[in-house]
Formats: sequence, structure tokens, C-alpha cells
Amino acid sequence: MDAPRHLLSGAAGVDSVDLDACMGPARVVDVGEVGSIGSELLSSLLSPVACVERLLLKSRCSSGDPQARHPTFPALEPAAAEALLRAGLVLLGVDAPSVDPADSQELPVHRTLLEAGVVLLENLWLAGVPPGDYELVALPLKLVGCDGSPVRAVLRTLPSR
Repeated sequence: MDAPRHLLSGAAGVDSVDLDACMGPARVVDVGEVGSIGSELLSSLLSPVACVERLLLKSRCSSGDPQARHPTFPALEPAAAEALLRAGLVLLGVDAPSVDPADSQELPVHRTLLEAGVVLLENLWLAGVPPGDYELVALPLKLVGCDGSPVRAVLRTLPSR
């Protein structure tokens, strides 16, 4: 988990992350083999986008060896991050090493989401998790002043209504 302090000087550490954002209904979406994740792709996969507060993006990073490094991975485009913010996103999880491209120096997606208080989870392992709606619990360790923390992310199938 990345806390705002991960990039923003003087911002809150992981011990101040809103735990309500880390627990609750979540949607897993498979973005497939794309090179980047734009707002058009998200709109086509989420209907409507506004109904998702916690979103987990599954990609090719969740296949193969869980210890493998992914030098290229699908990252969010800044416009997609802004669209998710407008829709009320409180948590974004990805199976990639970052929400920004590997060669990004400015990290615009990190900055946009962390400034807005969105909780970021990276390096999730979503192999065997079909797209759909779940209950997510992903609590950080209470590491005072730290910019990030490991989490044990758990998805539970929602009961049928």
C-alpha cells in the first residue's frame, strides 16, 4: 500500500490511511493484454463507473510466476485516474508494480490519486480471481510515519441476494 507520504512531502503516512477505504465492496476487472489503461477502456469495462468505490485491475501480471518481475506492464493514463476520482473512487488496486509506467519520472497517476486521498494497492496477485464483485479487506500494518506498508489483501465472495 502506498500512503500519501510515498510522494507528497509532509503528507500522511500509512498509519493515517482511512481504514474504511480498505474494507468493503470491490470490483475486480480484467484489463487483458493492454499496454495502458485509459478512460475509454475503463468506461467499457465498468458500467457505470460511478458505482465502484474500490477497483482492482487484473492484467497479465497475475499470470505465470508470482515472483516474476514485469519490466512492462499496463499502467493507468492520467485521464483515467481523473475519471475514477470524479466517479468517487476511494481505493485502486493493481497487480502491476505501479499505477504509473515503469519509466515515469513525474508519477502523475500516483500524484493525482494520492493527493485526493485514494488508497493505492500495488503488486496484488489476482490469479484465479474471476472478474466480479467482492468484499475486500486490505489492512496495512500500523507503521507510524512510513510511506507504505505490506497488506494481506483478502477478497470474499459476496453472498447471493
